[in-house]
Parts: sequence; C-alpha cells; structure tokens
Amino acid sequence: MPYRLLTYNPPRHMAIMDPRRVPSGRSHLDEHDRRRLIRLELAVAAGRFDEAQETAEDLWLEATDAHKLLYQGLSNALTAVCARQARKLRGARQIADETRSLLAPFPRRVLDLELDTLLESVRDFVVRGEGPILLRRQGGGGEEAPRR
Repeated sequence: MPYRLLTYNPPRHMAIMDPRRVPSGRSHLDEHDRRRLIRLELAVAAGRFDEAQETAEDLWLEATDAHKLLYQGLSNALTAVCARQARKLRGARQIADETRSLLAPFPRRVLDLELDTLLESVRDFVVRGEGPILLRRQGGGGEEAPRR
C-alpha cells in the first residue's frame, strides 16, 4: 500500500490562547474586527464612551480565544468611564480596579493599543470625572525629542 503525503493547511487565523502572545498589531485580525476596533477608537476620541463600550462588548462576546479577555478588559475600562459619568464613583473605582487585573496578563502594547496609557487615563478620569481617555500616548510615542 503506497504512502500518501499529508499536508497540513492551517487556518488563516490561528486561535491565540495565551494572552502574552497577542500581537502588538492588528494584521492577524479579520477585517470585521479591525473595522470595529477603528469604530471603538473613533467613538473614544469623540467622547462617545457608551458607544465605544458597546463595540468592545460586541467584540468580547464574539471572541473565542485570548482576545476575549482583552476585549472584556476594554469593555470594563469603558464601563468604568460611563459609571463615572453617571456619578457612580464607587462602582467606577471598583470596575477600574478589576480592569487592571483583567489586562495584566497582556503585553503593554497590544492591537496597536497601549494598555498602560489606557489604564492611567481611565484612572484619572474616574478620580476627576473629566479628561481624555487615551488608547495610546499622544505625540508620536515614547521617544525623546532630539536635544539642541
């Protein structure tokens, strides 16, 4: 009986089960999820936090791998902001604290988002009740300007 050569054809997008292995960029995501992340970013930039939270929640509910925990963390961060806007300070603080724990296993830069920047801006918003929510550092990153 002759042997047949079996070839392995991996799926186009492999499931990522380890949060530490979620890439810093978005090229591994399907087009639909990339568009939803852009919609989330635009809503955050416009201060439409409830819309951004709903988008993050949709991503969370549909994800089946390590992205699920990431999207849950994003949803929680935005829920904390919405709670603070509704003057529910205690709940906003609790949710913000939980969010830090949810996002702890991930690289600090993931899906073109800077998690430390997000967490700091959410914490500041919860404390002050105002201010921007940032998904990445402003001004082109963390490199120092050239000295003259």
